[in-house]
Amino acid sequence: MKVSRIAFWVISLVLSTSILFGQSKDSSFHKPLKLASSVSITNNGISLIPTFTLGKPAAIINFTVGKKLTFEPEFRYSLSEKPWSNIFWLRYKLISEQKFNIGIGAHPSIVFSTSQINENGVTKDQIKAQRFLAAEIAPNYIINKKLSLGLYYLTSFGASESNIKRVNFITVNTSISNLKLITDYSLRLNPQIYYLKMDSNDGYYYTASATISKSSLPFSIQGTLNNPIKSNIKGGQSFVWNISLIYSFNKLYTSVK
Repeated sequence: MKVSRIAFWVISLVLSTSILFGQSKDSSFHKPLKLASSVSITNNGISLIPTFTLGKPAAIINFTVGKKLTFEPEFRYSLSEKPWSNIFWLRYKLISEQKFNIGIGAHPSIVFSTSQINENGVTKDQIKAQRFLAAEIAPNYIINKKLSLGLYYLTSFGASESNIKRVNFITVNTSISNLKLITDYSLRLNPQIYYLKMDSNDGYYYTASATISKSSLPFSIQGTLNNPIKSNIKGGQSFVWNISLIYSFNKLYTSVK
């Protein structure tokens, strides 16, 4: 059994154990529960994994339920209402300190692709679904209120019908936040360099996002670019970018005995 496959099952085991034993009955039912969601509309649905890039206008819907242990489903669709991908993250804050934290997670996902087929002289769209299992680990060090540095590693396994069988992704990332612009508006920058290996092909990339928000508004605007440094991955040799309008909602709920 390979190391990355072992990592997937270890992380899944830790997550399962956390669900069963990580909280007492009282703390589980009476601590505040966080519910967050966001809806993004973008002119170009891109993915850090080039094979999964949509390349068309898209909508992305995210939910987060929980605090230390969270369930984070993500639904992606093209604006022509065709499915792009569905991801069902289960994440756990393994270490959460003032300066240093480590998060782990695992998910099943479904990635959809559309091709055209001819049936009795009629051209039709055929949607193919590919299933994946993935696990992640994400250590992060907070330098100050505006700057943090992190690593991120993800390994993914494709099911029998998937075109891609193995994915390994590792990145060095930075978050620069709370940069003041004009009154009440702030800027967050997230530059990163990453290495991606998909089956026998691999590549090095630079990506960055910039987000402008206002403290009193639930809306923000984000721009993202992804540029290959050196890559032989099919579909991953071109510069891509997008702009997204994001609506965010966050709420804490406390249960009553």
